[in-house]
Amino acid sequence: TEAFDIATLQNPDGINGFLPRKDIKPDLQFMPRQGLAPVPNGVDVDEFINVRLHEADNDPTA
Repeated sequence: TEAFDIATLQNPDGINGFLPRKDIKPDLQFMPRQGLAPVPNGVDVDEFINVRLHEADNDPTA
């Protein structure tokens, strides 16, 4: 029989040699993103969707 590396068989993505350490916390490579700002023109998403749903419900060709 041939010998197999059980670690490679259990984690085939780890073949490239990079396995993250589990005993330390990773450093942040990027700053966390701030929350998205509200849309400046005040578009009401609910109203937009409801209008489009009403149009689709009343479209005889749909």
